[in-house]
Amino acid sequence: MFLSVLAFNFLAKGPADFVARAPAPSKSAPPATSADSEKIVSLHKFDEKEIAASLAKKKEAREATEKELKRITAGLHKKRDDVEQRTFFLPPEFNTGSRENYWMLYIAVPDGDRPYLRFRWQYADEDWLFIRGSQPRLL
Repeated sequence: MFLSVLAFNFLAKGPADFVARAPAPSKSAPPATSADSEKIVSLHKFDEKEIAASLAKKKEAREATEKELKRITAGLHKKRDDVEQRTFFLPPEFNTGSRENYWMLYIAVPDGDRPYLRFRWQYADEDWLFIRGSQPRLL
């Protein structure tokens, strides 16, 4: 309803009535001085330097993480999941088709994010296994 009224007013009055006009400058505000302009320029330059330094640190950290990941995953099998957009690094003896009981830790690396550790536990038997609770401990 509001949109149709607005469209009707636009067509009736013409586009010139709907153009935003800048308000007249206030006479009470003091004019900007060259010192104010210099402060603004120096703040702007400081921010650019700070941003550049921050980006350089992030780039160095990302490169160090990638280098460390390559070193750690040298002997592991690489498996790519294009749907989840992440790469998994699995132990060489990992076999998805086996009907064995096992557990393993492996590394997952989402695209453009930090790697994290995942845990997989497979139980295969004719009897059911009920677990009431579990508490991981690192030795």
